[in-house]
Amino acid sequence: MVLKMQAFKITLLVSAILISGFFYKLINTTSYSQVKKMAIGSDQILLDRNGQTLQRLRTKFEKRQISWVPLTSYSPKLTQAVINVEDQRFRSHIGFDPFAILRALKTIVQKKRIEGASTITMQLSDLISDKVLIKNQRIRKGFLSHKFNQILSAIFIELKWSKDEILEAYLNLIHLKGEYQGVQTFTLAYLNKSPNYLDNQESLIIASLIKEPNAQSKKLYHRACANAVRLDPGFDCISFNKVITKIFDTPPKISNNFVFAPHLARTLFKKYPQESFLQTYIDKKLQQKIYAILKNNIKDLQKKNVSDIAAIVIDNKSGEVLAYHGTVAEYSKSKQVDGVDSPRPAGSTLKPFLYARALENKIVTPATVIKDEPTALSWAGGLYRPTNYDKKFHGNVTLRQALAASLNVPSVKIIKMLGLAESFEVIKSLKFSDLKNPDFYGASIALGAVDVKLFELTNAYRAIANKGVHLPLKFVKNQQLQTDSSMIMTEDVAFLIQSILSDANARHMGFGWNSALETNFWTAVKTGTSKGLRDNWCIGFSEHYTVGVWAGNFASQSMVDVSGVTGAAPSWKEIMQYLHKNKKSFPPTQPKNIIQKNITFEWQIGERPEFFLKGTEPISSIGLLQKEEVQITFPAKNSVLALQSHLGDKSKVIFLRYNGNAPSGSIVVVNNVNMGQLSNPFKIANIDRGKYSILVKHQDKILDQVFFEVK
Repeated sequence: MVLKMQAFKITLLVSAILISGFFYKLINTTSYSQVKKMAIGSDQILLDRNGQTLQRLRTKFEKRQISWVPLTSYSPKLTQAVINVEDQRFRSHIGFDPFAILRALKTIVQKKRIEGASTITMQLSDLISDKVLIKNQRIRKGFLSHKFNQILSAIFIELKWSKDEILEAYLNLIHLKGEYQGVQTFTLAYLNKSPNYLDNQESLIIASLIKEPNAQSKKLYHRACANAVRLDPGFDCISFNKVITKIFDTPPKISNNFVFAPHLARTLFKKYPQESFLQTYIDKKLQQKIYAILKNNIKDLQKKNVSDIAAIVIDNKSGEVLAYHGTVAEYSKSKQVDGVDSPRPAGSTLKPFLYARALENKIVTPATVIKDEPTALSWAGGLYRPTNYDKKFHGNVTLRQALAASLNVPSVKIIKMLGLAESFEVIKSLKFSDLKNPDFYGASIALGAVDVKLFELTNAYRAIANKGVHLPLKFVKNQQLQTDSSMIMTEDVAFLIQSILSDANARHMGFGWNSALETNFWTAVKTGTSKGLRDNWCIGFSEHYTVGVWAGNFASQSMVDVSGVTGAAPSWKEIMQYLHKNKKSFPPTQPKNIIQKNITFEWQIGERPEFFLKGTEPISSIGLLQKEEVQITFPAKNSVLALQSHLGDKSKVIFLRYNGNAPSGSIVVVNNVNMGQLSNPFKIANIDRGKYSILVKHQDKILDQVFFEVK
């Protein structure tokens, strides 16, 4: 009785161990979906919004495997040929074929020759092992131990996978001639066709090649012929010659006709390295058209020392990126560089956001008059003298004209009104990824000292089009996207900026009439040119789309005689016209908190309408000059002046100059001595060697102060 009980316990324990082992093995057997996810090919495929191939990139070089192909994309003739040649009872066995094993043992005993008995599932068990699938190692075949492991693994694969999944994975992973893995890769390289178009002869040859992938042509012919005759005794093997000749006499080549988005593909697959396919929102037809536009324009710009151009198109509402070109490879000296994703100096393209904050703070209105005049600014220990692109100063201009015509001096004055800290906060809100600390930029932040990426800058302009709401872009379908939104300006202020950037009348001061910025439908646009003519931008939006174009040289050589309307703008206009060939674009609706009022300016005849934030509209219809703070422009802060000994006492006289509006009764104080009532210029005599301070005061308030030294 005791022995029976012990035997029962041992049996129970062994059964529990076996059952536990069974389920452990079953659970840990790699699933079909896991294999498909891990089987990243040597090539990664970028698709457009409709599933058409945009770009194919080879990213691995230890093998060549194009992509995973579903079973339905293989010719039925091929799948049947593989089953007939490799595993006739594939549809009925449970992973191994006992009849094939017995036949193999009989051959070994009687003919002293090793014959394989591996089923498709047994072969697959090797192909999906970590060493082969992940580490790309060769399959190491033993005899009994290897066969036992194959059989055991095959049984569990059959329990977990469907027959179609097994066959699909096998066709995708089987190693064929040379470096080529997967039937689809082999057929493209050697037969220049997709696997769903294979005929009987091609299918039988491929099935016959599986057993010995590197067999010579004669041996492959005899094996294929034997297999064909076994299946159909009347088969004429002569028909194999043409296919075998093509395989062995023609160098294998996988042509790459999919080169429509190389920069976007590299960027996205770097972000999603485990993906074999990525479907984008790109419209392939639009992508091709824009490339043709860019190519045509960069060809003309080459004579002005411009070799690179990039563009992006964004849908305003959805944020979907509809087109993306990093450069035009035929003309670029650095064609691998992605102009859409490379940081470049922003030029004047940041001005609208700074003006928007000044409008929002109610420091100014679109009708505020600002003096465009020679100005020297002291900032961060240096002297900064902004000039306009046309080398002219235009005197009294409205804020609307200053922004629309991209005048530099008024823009720097806006920075001074805001202060560097708040100006930097404005730029920071635009979510640029390459910002440095605010002291690095100084007042030149208004003129584009900030490095920005084209896609980020264009998306910032999209926020203006979307009533001030900043949202992330959408590049890839079915990928999780952060939906964090932010208000970079109020809806009312966004309307004012839209109005200014779409105003051709205000723009003509800087760009003339009928420039490349004018369209026959509603658009708002801004150009920018960086210091030294190294970068040229044109960013603008319609009711439906935001388009950004950059032109320049990746190596930062200066362009020759290129302005905002001759560099990037022609491409921007052509792209906009193509997008709206069958689509209208209307101006935005005036918000309820925006007031329209007619204003008169002393330098023009008649009235003109202007928009104001409610509460900022002027009482009278006369435009008012912006009251600017006093700023000493000479001597410059922390400057060093030199006495000219040959001039005698004449060199000991300096003339203080300033910008701004000084109240009546203001005085000049030099080294704590009252020198008299302020004038512009103000003569200061008897200046000798030494250190000086000059104050401009009104009553007890210091309006401005400078320190300088005379040597």
